[in-house]
Amino acid sequence: MTIARDHFAQLLSYNSWANQRLFGAIPAEALDVPQTSSFPTIRRTVLHIWDAEWVWFERVNGHNPGDVDLELFDGPFDEALRRMKQQTEAWIAHVASLSDEQLHEVIHYRMHSGVETSQRFDEILLHVCNHATFHRGQVVTMLRAAGVTSIPGTDLILYFRR
Repeated sequence: MTIARDHFAQLLSYNSWANQRLFGAIPAEALDVPQTSSFPTIRRTVLHIWDAEWVWFERVNGHNPGDVDLELFDGPFDEALRRMKQQTEAWIAHVASLSDEQLHEVIHYRMHSGVETSQRFDEILLHVCNHATFHRGQVVTMLRAAGVTSIPGTDLILYFRR
C-alpha cells in the first residue's frame, strides 16, 4: 500500500495538534508527580516524544543524532512545547518537499546501539506518529492518576471536526 504525501502531511499536522492540545493542558503541579509507567513522570514522557521525533528527523536527513537526549531538557515546559511544535513543523515542511516516490525510499541509519539498519521513509513516518499516540495515551492515564479530571480529547476524529 502506498500513502501519498498529503496524507502524511495531514497525519503529522494531527500529531502536532494532538500533542499541543493535550500537553498544553497539563497543570504544572502534575508534570513531575512520580508515576509508574514507561517514564517516571509526565514531563519525562512528553520529552521522550519530542526526543523520538527529533532523533527520527535527524536520521531521515542523513545525520546520526548521537547521544543527545532531549529527555534531559531542563528548561520551562512551555519552551519544550514550543520547540516540539517547531520540530513537527520541520517534519511537515520536509515531507512537503518530497515526491511521493521519495516517501517510499529506504533510509539507512545507525540505531542507538550502533547497529546499522534501514527502513522505508513512509514506515518511519507512520512509526513517529503512532509512537506519539501511544505515549499520549500514557500521559492521559498519568494525568488521571495525578487527579486531573479536565483532559482534552485528542482522537483523530476530533481533529477532523475542528
